[in-house]
Amino acid sequence: MFTTRNGTPIHPRNLLRDFKKLLIVAGLPPIRFHDLRHTAASILLNQGIPIITVSRRLGHARASITLDVYGHLISTSQNDVAELIDNLLLPIAVQFDQKIER
Repeated sequence: MFTTRNGTPIHPRNLLRDFKKLLIVAGLPPIRFHDLRHTAASILLNQGIPIITVSRRLGHARASITLDVYGHLISTSQNDVAELIDNLLLPIAVQFDQKIER
């Protein structure tokens, strides 16, 4: 995916060396290169991207693998779900009440 200035593949050792230098320059704590994968998955899930889409992006064989690893990051709470259902059903309930009053 990434190449050297000459267009040849980057040697993994050089990639890791440059990655560690970039972390220092950016003032970030040392992390493993693989942690970027987890960060990307976390961001996608917290932005509401469907688990199946994230799973495919990560190359997991099944969405259940992604859910097992990252399921705790899905931010939808029970309160959010209850509010969503209320918002969906409230217009129907109002219409129903208006029909009964007639």
